[in-house]
Amino acid sequence: MRFHGAADAYGWYRSRRGELARGDALPKAFYHARSAANAAIALADLERMLTRLGRKGQKALTERNADYPATAACFETLLREGSYLMH
Repeated sequence: MRFHGAADAYGWYRSRRGELARGDALPKAFYHARSAANAAIALADLERMLTRLGRKGQKALTERNADYPATAACFETLLREGSYLMH
């Protein structure tokens, strides 16, 4: 999985987690074995990164409050370290 930035990665994470939580249908990312494995690994990695940001950071990403620019920069650094950032 590769993302354009913090907003892209966080949006992907929230939509996949929401799809899994609803349990209505299998998310598209999980249709094939390879993409299912990649999506599961990415979900686990993003969850670990978000845990490192803490509740305040996750709230900033969700609400895009005053802490958003600093939190997004930190999240993008973590994404870059995990080779999840496209640029």
